[in-house]
Amino acid sequence: MLLIGTSKAMSWILSYENIPQNISAMLIGLTDSTIVILLIINLLLLIVGTFMDMTPAILIFTPIFLPIVKALGVHPIHFGIIMIMNVANKAFFLSPK
Repeated sequence: MLLIGTSKAMSWILSYENIPQNISAMLIGLTDSTIVILLIINLLLLIVGTFMDMTPAILIFTPIFLPIVKALGVHPIHFGIIMIMNVANKAFFLSPK
């Protein structure tokens, strides 16, 4: 509960400071290609998922990236699957075989 509460507070601070809008403007200004933006988001989420727990990462980064992918025409469920698979990489790589 502490992780969820802290991540919600951080998400509120990020939205108060208009950081999601700035990041989306930067990504859309970088390129118009949906594939390139999704690759950049995949790489970032892969790195975040390595160092951060899954639940706070999803709570923090979903409000940042969801408006971007909606503007590009990506279905929210498709993006949700992409996000879960990238953020949950620690569980796949560190699980006993």
